[in-house]
Amino acid sequence: MTKELNQMSFLTCVMNSTGYAGAFRRQFKSALTALFLASWVLGQALPGSPAVDNLGGGLAGVSGIPQMSASGMLSPGEVVVFTVDNAAPNALATLVMGGSIINLPIFGGVLIPYPDILLTTTTDSNGHAQLAVTWTEGLMTTSYWQWGAIDGVAIEGVSLSNALAVTGGSWELKSPGGVKWGKLEQDASGLSIKVTKDDGSVTSWAKHATGSWYEDGNGNNLTIGSGQPATINITGGQHQGAYTAH
Repeated sequence: MTKELNQMSFLTCVMNSTGYAGAFRRQFKSALTALFLASWVLGQALPGSPAVDNLGGGLAGVSGIPQMSASGMLSPGEVVVFTVDNAAPNALATLVMGGSIINLPIFGGVLIPYPDILLTTTTDSNGHAQLAVTWTEGLMTTSYWQWGAIDGVAIEGVSLSNALAVTGGSWELKSPGGVKWGKLEQDASGLSIKVTKDDGSVTSWAKHATGSWYEDGNGNNLTIGSGQPATINITGGQHQGAYTAH
């Protein structure tokens, strides 16, 4: 029922642009949203594949095309922050989330995600806004996100940001003998991963500036192979060895 209400709210705004503000002010209770997200079909990409793909798009407003970004570990229980910059200042802004792509012509631009969930806030005096989403098991597949904001300079009074495709990433690591060793998580920025060993120790790895491997700042490297399960190779340090990610 929540999904149908979200769609009805959005379609009302499409058919009657004067109803945009009222339709997009609708806030959806976190409990209902969590139930919807938890029902998503599980599945995820290989570790090391892009955690976030920039799908482009967007519709210019007073400061050009609003720019969307995301940060935070993409694993259940972690908080992921979706940010928009260059939107109109002090304006109503809505983060649209969908489990598929619709490419809907609207407001003179294109809404890329299917509008399954709408989350509303306002921008600050610099045209910046952000919303924090607690990642769930239901978001471990790919989901699609895009901002829209009221903007008097935009062609039809609403600007749109670029869209992001976000794929959850949390994998259990096992040693060559098949013993559970720890957990690997990816950051939504795509620039880092985190390895948490079962003893609680945590190592952060930053992606190499030009290569496909990750570094821990102490001269140690981590590479991720292809295949299912993927092989995680750590060279140097006390954790060196080959592990499989499940």
